[in-house]
Amino acid sequence: MTKIRHSRLKSSLRPPLKERATELPIQLAIYVPSTQGDRKLSQEEYAERVNAVEKEMSSKFGGDTSVKAQGDYVSSDGNLVKENISIVEVSMTNKDYAKNRNAVNRYLTQKRGEWHQETIGYKFEDKFYMYPKFKSDSND
Repeated sequence: MTKIRHSRLKSSLRPPLKERATELPIQLAIYVPSTQGDRKLSQEEYAERVNAVEKEMSSKFGGDTSVKAQGDYVSSDGNLVKENISIVEVSMTNKDYAKNRNAVNRYLTQKRGEWHQETIGYKFEDKFYMYPKFKSDSND
């Protein structure tokens, strides 16, 4: 019975001001690393990198939201490496995404090379991706 009630409630829920709001159904988040290959960037270099990503994404999609975070990974020698990252997220219409998709593909590819990263992480529609594909040690 709770499941039925929840289902009915969910279908009747409407966002606030829906009739007067613009829906931006597509989200893209780029994970900006604070390293250049194995070298940690200075605060100034890192701020410039994040600012450049914010500017690029805002110019294509009208604005962004940036969040500072920390990422971890295990290095080849088995040590846990902590790295500061920034997550730059943009929301967009289907039309804006279709118009800019190829440019975003080129941008991610370009930045991976410029930043000397094995992979670059990004989230699209709540799914996390690593570019390019890599082989995992797990058996999933």
